[in-house]
Amino acid sequence: MCLFILIFLLPTTSCVPNILVLLADDLGWGDTGYQGGVAFTPHLDTMSRANSTLRLARMYAVSPVCSPSRAALLTGRNPNRFCMWGSNTGWNNPDLSRPQLFALPASEPSLPSVLQAHGYRTAVFGKWHLGDLSGDEAAPPDLRGFGDWLCTGRSAPTLSLNCGCFP
Repeated sequence: MCLFILIFLLPTTSCVPNILVLLADDLGWGDTGYQGGVAFTPHLDTMSRANSTLRLARMYAVSPVCSPSRAALLTGRNPNRFCMWGSNTGWNNPDLSRPQLFALPASEPSLPSVLQAHGYRTAVFGKWHLGDLSGDEAAPPDLRGFGDWLCTGRSAPTLSLNCGCFP
């Protein structure tokens, strides 16, 4: 399971809430412990019981693969608008010499850019898979509205064997 964590923070003097988004590849809503699933998710279970936590229990992905789902989350748009139909992985480009096939266009408005304009600090951590992090055709997180980031470009494959976390 690969995690994609978005963090949006405001100065502590603000009464506007901070925002934390956790997006996990290949994790169904019924897989977590707090939903009765068998995945070991103690921290998510604790967060779901917290009084100040908003838990959305019926979420649906726009795509069965990571890159289009991430793009939809960040832009609020269907990824077919900008031709992002598949995931960016090594199996699409085994020698890693070519740019990734699908990148989030800089022309697309993004949630982190809008939040930055309203005073939020923005950060992303985890598997990026929305374009290369360096090179001639780079599409790194800082060009998509994130002030801070620590991401893998495409070193975390989306097609892998079961890690044993799920039955």
